[in-house]
Amino acid sequence: MARYRRTGSCTSGSRPTGKSGGKSLGWFTTKCDGTFNLDAYVSVPKGYWRLYSAGSSDYRSGYSGSVHFNRTATRITGFDAGPEPVRKGHTSTSTGILQRLSGTKWVAFGKQRVSILFRAKGKKSWTRSGSVKADSHGHFTARLTAKPDGTWVGVYLASGSYVDAESDHDYVDVR
Repeated sequence: MARYRRTGSCTSGSRPTGKSGGKSLGWFTTKCDGTFNLDAYVSVPKGYWRLYSAGSSDYRSGYSGSVHFNRTATRITGFDAGPEPVRKGHTSTSTGILQRLSGTKWVAFGKQRVSILFRAKGKKSWTRSGSVKADSHGHFTARLTAKPDGTWVGVYLASGSYVDAESDHDYVDVR
């Protein structure tokens, strides 16, 4: 029994119907059943998207229909949890800045709720420790009780036309 691998290219562009005018974002290989997962960062996700299949001896090459993606990217920058080390039972402070993409520039995304998650050293699951609302400049500060040694992360769970964001992880030593 022969197995064929189909490959495809993900493209984005401003033309909803034509086969040209898009930018190739790379190639991927489908699984044997024809399914695939794409996980990639695109700085400006808004626009029209389509897939191109190069074809094979069994399949014709061709383009998929266009899909209009109209969600705005968000990010959390400058995330820091501390002080380090912190005494057990004392206050640990998590800070950062929530931003959204406006055109090609990142701008403050104020008045949005950011959740602070914690994962104890040696554990696999995260626990929501609290949440805080960003100020009008996107800055947020959460003061939480220090737990055992572990990793903190800020998460923005989007709604509407925005994309979820997760900060860098920050490990804090508790003594």
